[in-house]
Amino acid sequence: MKITKIKKFAMRLESKKVGWSKDEYVWPSKLPSVIIIMETNEGISGVGEATSQLWYLGETLDHISRLIDIFSEKLVGKDPTNMEKVHHIMNRTVGGGAPSSRSAFAAIDIACMDIKGKVEGKPIYESLGGYRTELDLLTNLYQKTPEAMKRASQQYIKRGFHGLKIKVGDELLNEGWSKKTFEREIDKLLAALEVTPEEIYVDADANQGWRNTQITVNAIQTRLGNYSNLSIEQPLGYFNISGHSFVKNNVHCPLILDESVLSPEILLEIVKQEAADRIVIKLNRVGGIWPARRMAVIAESNDIGISVDTNPFTKIGDTASCHFAATLRDHYPVDAEGHLSFLKEIEPNFIHGGVNIKGGNATLPNKPGLGIEIDEDKLQNFAMDKVH
Repeated sequence: MKITKIKKFAMRLESKKVGWSKDEYVWPSKLPSVIIIMETNEGISGVGEATSQLWYLGETLDHISRLIDIFSEKLVGKDPTNMEKVHHIMNRTVGGGAPSSRSAFAAIDIACMDIKGKVEGKPIYESLGGYRTELDLLTNLYQKTPEAMKRASQQYIKRGFHGLKIKVGDELLNEGWSKKTFEREIDKLLAALEVTPEEIYVDADANQGWRNTQITVNAIQTRLGNYSNLSIEQPLGYFNISGHSFVKNNVHCPLILDESVLSPEILLEIVKQEAADRIVIKLNRVGGIWPARRMAVIAESNDIGISVDTNPFTKIGDTASCHFAATLRDHYPVDAEGHLSFLKEIEPNFIHGGVNIKGGNATLPNKPGLGIEIDEDKLQNFAMDKVH
């Protein structure tokens, strides 16, 4: 089997999420996205998605689109089911010196995995040895006041969600660090914890905004009590592995790393420094399902938990994320409803099948590959005529 063509469809997805829709914080109201359809000489095609953010991953639509073109030049004529070879070609072409621009990698990876599953007649998760088809869900909450955070938490608890990611760094990232702003972030977290049952995970995500190691430790020790369902996520900068190690070893609650988790090599350093109890893997940050599986082996071998998050993605990327999550040994709630809670509805809808979201649970389709069909005519109508 050989790749014959990679079609790309560029678009800008609009966000409806609180904290995103008006560009009031670092989060974008519009996200660059490229959907690809990979064709082969045997008539089997695969679909992939590269959706990104300028602040979070440093990628523009032009950048992603150009990388897809570069990869297309290198991969046409190659076997899409040989995942190791495909990634070798991409890594020796772009970003081999340091991990970067991984959204385009992820799009190619997901399309190849889709084809591989179709060739084998298995869903992607089954092709990789996974067995789960039902997944618990987590949602992200960006509410701006303790009262609003409390109401939103109650709403998602009532809907049956198994985890809440409470954003506690937005104002700090936007305005810079101050004691007053930091206390406001803590107040929002306490409001959520007050109404959340112990069996529901609460991940307090600072997105690197807390910055200072000792201040982080003091805040957890003095203000956050002994909440058995609370974990703190990425309080410090992404390269501050030693600082996170200090935090982990001086507080009572689990520590999660997200933005630090860039590659298998960096994850090994996290393991060596005992800097995390759990990590977050985003497919578009690590380059797709294939490298994510490598990282999962490292984490699971060292008893580090793994959460899986949307970018946010369309239903394509969220389905791919669920296939990866279904291969993990230990199941933490998955953030895979970005296409519903983050993004405005796509009209006309060009995605059929894929993960089914009902209440606080996600169900994977029992179909080969991703389990998604694309209406290419509708996709073309939704996509931009050109990247600009």
